[in-house]
Amino acid sequence: MTQRAKPATPRARRTASERSNRRTLYLNIAFLAAILLGTATLIGAAFASYAGTHWAEVANVNGVSINRDQAQAAANVDLFKLTYQVSQLRDDLAAGRISQADYDAQNSTLTQAQQNVSSGVVDALADDELQRQLAKPFGISASDQQVDGQLQADATIKESRHVLMLAVSPTATGATATDAEKTIARQTAEAAYGQLRSGTAFATVAKQFSTDSTATTGGDIGWIRQASASQDANLVSAVFELPVNGLTNVIVGTDGSYLIGSVIAIAPQTLDASFTQRIKDAGVSLDAYRAQARSELIDLALAARITSDATTTASIQREVSEIKIDTSSYTGPGQQVRARHILYTPGDTTASSASPIPSDDPGWALAQAKAEATYTKLKALAGTPALVTQFEATAQVDSKDTGSATDGGLLPWFDAGSGLDAAFGAAIFASTVKVGDLLPPVRSQFGWHVILVDSIRPAPVDRAAALQKQAAAAGADFAALAKANSDGSEAAQGGAVGWIARDQVSAELEKAVFAAPLGSVSAVVTLSDGLYIFKVTQEQSRLPDPTQVTTLKSSAFTNWYAIQKAKASITGPDVTQSSVAP
Repeated sequence: MTQRAKPATPRARRTASERSNRRTLYLNIAFLAAILLGTATLIGAAFASYAGTHWAEVANVNGVSINRDQAQAAANVDLFKLTYQVSQLRDDLAAGRISQADYDAQNSTLTQAQQNVSSGVVDALADDELQRQLAKPFGISASDQQVDGQLQADATIKESRHVLMLAVSPTATGATATDAEKTIARQTAEAAYGQLRSGTAFATVAKQFSTDSTATTGGDIGWIRQASASQDANLVSAVFELPVNGLTNVIVGTDGSYLIGSVIAIAPQTLDASFTQRIKDAGVSLDAYRAQARSELIDLALAARITSDATTTASIQREVSEIKIDTSSYTGPGQQVRARHILYTPGDTTASSASPIPSDDPGWALAQAKAEATYTKLKALAGTPALVTQFEATAQVDSKDTGSATDGGLLPWFDAGSGLDAAFGAAIFASTVKVGDLLPPVRSQFGWHVILVDSIRPAPVDRAAALQKQAAAAGADFAALAKANSDGSEAAQGGAVGWIARDQVSAELEKAVFAAPLGSVSAVVTLSDGLYIFKVTQEQSRLPDPTQVTTLKSSAFTNWYAIQKAKASITGPDVTQSSVAP
């Protein structure tokens, strides 16, 4: 029996309502998907914005990243510290421990520092990170206990003292005192000390003997704190050992002055018990404050270690002499000329007068007549040694250029690019001018000049090349050449610099010195401040001498760190060029 297949059940056709409902469902699903996609996009954009604002890299130090959040946290700490200093300053003013003028000056400095915080915070963080990395091989770190101690130190308002000072300087500021002048100054200070010991009021003695500007106020220099005092370090150390109304002995200051100090009041140090709460109230992260304190402790420990090693450990040193050709003021082109001049001005005004005399003023003719009369008088001495002597004497009496008059009218070295008055420059740079020439009177914007050409020398590069050739010649006297030609401070000692150790001088100069040939004269070396010729007489391993120790205490870490920083990879959009290449 044959079976038949069941007929297929006919598929029911969807009604219009069903079709509409399905379309609506699909549309809702699509709409929901669009909403989800849009929300995801917004979330992604917000996340990217947040990341850009908070996590974006502002610096990278040898592969360690520093982000914007870290920079902002550090800036907040710096701003808090500066604001806290301002509040202490206000307290000092209210308590009478500082004058209004000093308050205004210090407050202005702190305000400026506050404005500059954001511009320097990234570089400071980069330095901190690099120094942390450099400290690790030395085993240098900072414990939580040390950080706690630092916070307590920051919360401590340091002791201040009201100080009187009597100072006797052997000679005018900037001059080198003779032994006789030093003896007189010391005897004067001892006489003043004797009167103070006998009971004479400090103000009375200071007004009689002190050469300091505070003499008129009885030697009162106001309230000072030991760590921030601007006065002589030897005096500050001594007065902070005194009781109230105590008197120091006669102290030799760091500048050679003879000093006596007294303390008339003491404000003891106090601990601000609310310091931590102040940090929090200012919206500053305590963790960020502690992190910065830790970095500062590591920085200080690293500096102390490098300085200790440099001053107490034997190292390879070189004994060096140098000839330096200064290029800092040379603008070129061509040779340099140094002249003496006597300036006669219309109306006998000084050369620095702010208001020039009109060109038709009768004073110009009178100034010209004076210049011509002096020129005629001096011309009679041309070619004789008496010319220079008489020129100097006349300049000291007649010249209205007070800056050069005291030195016999002698001016600095000039070159064609020195920006001289056009007429004056044309006169001294004329191709026919020779050393010893007395030039006819020249009118400039300042007045009428009588000019004596003192010296002419080649451009620095040519001058250095010629000196190097002379110094390298067999039998050359390097010391004599340096004494006669070097622009360096060591010229008077025949160019002798002495022994140079690593980290004693700038990285640039150190590299040049230790690259120079031993026992002979170097080629001309171009450095940022001039052209150098070195002679290295010997090299040996030795301890630094006392003079070197003094220098190394102030320079060793700075110079060492500059070299390490130059080797480091410091990058980032907010890193300045000076941070990358010290």
